[in-house]
Amino acid sequence: MRNTIAAALSLAAVSVAAAASAAPSPADIAASNEAMRAFMAHRQNCGDKIVTAIDVNPPQGGFAAPVDASQAKPNTLYVESSGLEPQWSGQGGKMTEADRLNGLQWKGGVQIFAKAARHISVTRGGGPNGAWSQWQSSFPLGTVEIEQRHGVWSTKEYWQLLVGLGRFGKQRRPSCSEVPA
Repeated sequence: MRNTIAAALSLAAVSVAAAASAAPSPADIAASNEAMRAFMAHRQNCGDKIVTAIDVNPPQGGFAAPVDASQAKPNTLYVESSGLEPQWSGQGGKMTEADRLNGLQWKGGVQIFAKAARHISVTRGGGPNGAWSQWQSSFPLGTVEIEQRHGVWSTKEYWQLLVGLGRFGKQRRPSCSEVPA
């Protein structure tokens, strides 16, 4: 499965590069591999699905009480997805003279959507658990920004869901056995 996903992202890089030239450059292929590595760092292949877990530890006390007390309990949000759809953007290996002088060799990003995704919230430490949501189409799973500077690749992943949770949510790679059936 991992090879299938890597191939999908590599094909996306190939299709982006094909618009500019006949074959993808080694840098385009390396960028695709780096994006996949960063994306899968907090995700697990479980059969034909990709799963991530977000441990949510809501604030306790403070200036205002939570609106819904049931939401104030620590919980884990599992997101299960199927069918990755990468959308590449950026300049790739087409650098300006200033970029080259600054050591920049490749720059771009990939926004990754799931063809289908669903989620479930499980209360930690006892309490009610949710049910799996209905499958949703074109679900955004994150954006990986990639650059190569002085021969070194760097990536940064963003996911709007995690940005919204701020310091109260921490994404991790779950084991398949812990994912609710």
